[in-house]
Amino acid sequence: MISTLPSLRGQSAKDVEGILANLTLEMLPNPGIGARESPLTDELRDRLIREIRIRLGLKSGDNSPRAISRIYEYLSSEMSRAALSEVDIQEIKSRLGQQGDLAPSLYKIEYGDTFKDIHERRGVQRHNVERTLQAPDSVEHLHPDRLGINADKATSLYLKEFRNIKRPSNTYSLLVFCKRSGYVQRVGQAWMIFHSDVDLSRAKTPLDVLKAFIDKYGVEVQVGEKTGKFFWHEKVPLAPNQITNFFGFPAPDPMIDMSACVEPGGIIDGVLQIVYAFGVNHTSYDADLLKHGIRLKPTRGKRPR
Repeated sequence: MISTLPSLRGQSAKDVEGILANLTLEMLPNPGIGARESPLTDELRDRLIREIRIRLGLKSGDNSPRAISRIYEYLSSEMSRAALSEVDIQEIKSRLGQQGDLAPSLYKIEYGDTFKDIHERRGVQRHNVERTLQAPDSVEHLHPDRLGINADKATSLYLKEFRNIKRPSNTYSLLVFCKRSGYVQRVGQAWMIFHSDVDLSRAKTPLDVLKAFIDKYGVEVQVGEKTGKFFWHEKVPLAPNQITNFFGFPAPDPMIDMSACVEPGGIIDGVLQIVYAFGVNHTSYDADLLKHGIRLKPTRGKRPR
């Protein structure tokens, strides 16, 4: 509905906006520089003011400053409603969300299988993830497209501290790793990073916190011909007509439980784009979680022995 006023029902958004703007002008004090010409008839003007007073619960003879102020506020609100009635809000949200310019609380939250299979098992609770996404201490919207990588792989890192006053050693920051698609944030990873275990003294951004986490719990991975613990916006040339192993563990240890975190960004001009790539030593990480009273839950569908 464009307007809640009965006299304006059936009017176009443009007409409603014009009528209300003229009504507002007529209600403003006349500075004494001549009579105003109005396209509104006396009958329509009086009827609209009467309908507004009824809507606001104001008496017909109440011309107090408070009553007049409420009428102005109502007119402003109705003009905004008319101006926005023909705007595609979802399209705007999607565009702003993809750019990273949407308020955190306006993103829709979804959960990927990685979150369910890895992070919920390690004590990360969804309501804490949602608190982090909706009211983060810090957020970093990363734009791989600015480095020539597929814009569909936009990534967001959210960070929020969960302080434990009774046991300061159990204070941690939750780092939530999302893939941004329009106004949807799809949660892939969410790491509980305990301040007593990881040195965050030099970390100023969520990406810095991720790097500090990988510095402590990361394992060597191979991306193309390079090896290292952490790769961000990497490009791997592909040899024509040859199969390229673009990611792997160069020296896997069968005694260590590891997971790979890698996001290919597509192939452009014979070059494979890697948005990010790193590996996590869960054996080491889980041992530290246990110190904080967090025990690994069994995989869904399996009973603990």
